[in-house]
Amino acid sequence: MKWIVRMLFAIIFLAVGILLLVFLRSPGTAVPIPGNHPRSISTIEQLQIGGVEQELLIRAIDSTKTVLLFLHGGPGYSGYHFLDDSKHNLEQEFVLAYWEQRGAGKSYSKSIPTSTLTIDQFLSDIEEITQYLKQRFNKQKIILLGHSWGAFIGVLAVDKYPQHYHSYIGIGQVCNSYKSEMISWKWVNEEAKKRNDTEALAQLAKLEFPDSLASGQTWFEYMDVQRLLVAKYGGAASAGAEFRLWPIYKDIIFNLPEYTVSEKLGILDGNYRGLSNLQDDVAKYNFNEVIDSLQIPVFLMHGKHDHLVEFSVAKEFYNQLKAPEKQWHAFEKSAHRPFFDETAKFNKIILDIASRYDD
Repeated sequence: MKWIVRMLFAIIFLAVGILLLVFLRSPGTAVPIPGNHPRSISTIEQLQIGGVEQELLIRAIDSTKTVLLFLHGGPGYSGYHFLDDSKHNLEQEFVLAYWEQRGAGKSYSKSIPTSTLTIDQFLSDIEEITQYLKQRFNKQKIILLGHSWGAFIGVLAVDKYPQHYHSYIGIGQVCNSYKSEMISWKWVNEEAKKRNDTEALAQLAKLEFPDSLASGQTWFEYMDVQRLLVAKYGGAASAGAEFRLWPIYKDIIFNLPEYTVSEKLGILDGNYRGLSNLQDDVAKYNFNEVIDSLQIPVFLMHGKHDHLVEFSVAKEFYNQLKAPEKQWHAFEKSAHRPFFDETAKFNKIILDIASRYDD
């Protein structure tokens, strides 16, 4: 009996210790830029954007450099921790403004009406934040970079407001989501059969591919299963490597000091609210039919093994797109996160883009 009591005390002591560690590692404050740089900046700014409190994480070694506004993926899922881990050069070469989109990350709140989670509202938010950054850093134009869902709204934003931007960078470019999802669905089924994955085959047998008029909730329930299999078979991370969620959650929970505990707890619900309210609208867009040209230079980066956003579909959009300048960068060893899985190549491309602007 005594050993049971001792074990319970040990478990309680361990749990309290873990909770204390999480709280100590979650102050919700900006991390200083290392080194003695007189013009560096590291700040978290709370803004009223589109009638909702939203947050910007701004970091730079030199606050006079070109501003780069980063649009994370999702919808509703902040990917700040991916950039933090990738040893990127963004804050060395730009004023990196990382926007926590409405309902996501540090901008998550259950009080945000789901009726405001619309593509038009996100485009309005982007324009408002862009105007703020231009005034804040005294710039005529900035650069827009989007990843995944962020690349979807990014293209729409530079199409609608080209006057604000030097250029556009898209990573894992969403452009014809429905076609991409159909190819990804076929790929997952083929991989499950090839691997004789009986558990996955049983899951897929119960799963129906959503039709073109499916609701956002239907898409969420489908993607909740299908996306895990894409990750399992190497279509989400490095080429052929299984993408495990636990290391990501562990990093979010025990690291990421820019977030408070409550903000960390809201990440998954923000992703649910975003997907279930927006994915049906995203699935209806085909950029090949509505955007044949952009007025600014376009740089697209895509992992060849990406089966979250299919490589071939993004390349089709690029091929038909007209722009003053355009570049396509294929990442041979990557899937959906080339900035993480082939960081050196990503950084080289970013450095080339940065060298074009001296404002």
